[in-house]
Amino acid sequence: YKLSGAEAVLGIVLMVCAAPYGLIAVGIAFVGRYLILWPIRFVIVKRISGTSIVGFLKSLMAPLFASLAMAICVLLWKFLVGDYLADPVLLISSAGIGAFTFSGFAWFVMRAHVLRLLSFFKSMDDKTGLDETLPGGASAP
Repeated sequence: YKLSGAEAVLGIVLMVCAAPYGLIAVGIAFVGRYLILWPIRFVIVKRISGTSIVGFLKSLMAPLFASLAMAICVLLWKFLVGDYLADPVLLISSAGIGAFTFSGFAWFVMRAHVLRLLSFFKSMDDKTGLDETLPGGASAP
C-alpha cells in the first residue's frame, strides 16, 4: 500500500508539473512515474515469487514484442489511411487493428498463456453458476 501511495503522489506531482506544457508532457510524466518506480516493483516481485529479475524480465519479452508489432501495424494503418478517414473512424479502426494484431501475436507466440487465461475465465464462469437456470425458468446464455 505504501508503494501505491508513493505512485499516486509522484504521479500527481509529475502531472501537475507537466500540465503547463500540454497533453504530451502529461503523458510523458505518467509513463515517467512508472519508469521511476518499476525497479522497486521488480524487487518486490523477486522477493514474493523467488524469481530472479532477469527471469521476470524474460517473461515480459513476448508481450513486449506483441506490443511493438501492434504499434507498428497501427502506425502503418494511420500512415496509409489517416488522411482519408474521419477521426472517430480512424480511432475505432486503429483500436481494432491493434487488438487483432496483439491477439494474433499472442495466439501464435504465447498460446499456452492465452489458453491458461481462457481456462481461468471459464473456471470463473463455472463458479458463478452462469450455466444454471435463471429465476423464472430461463436458461443462461
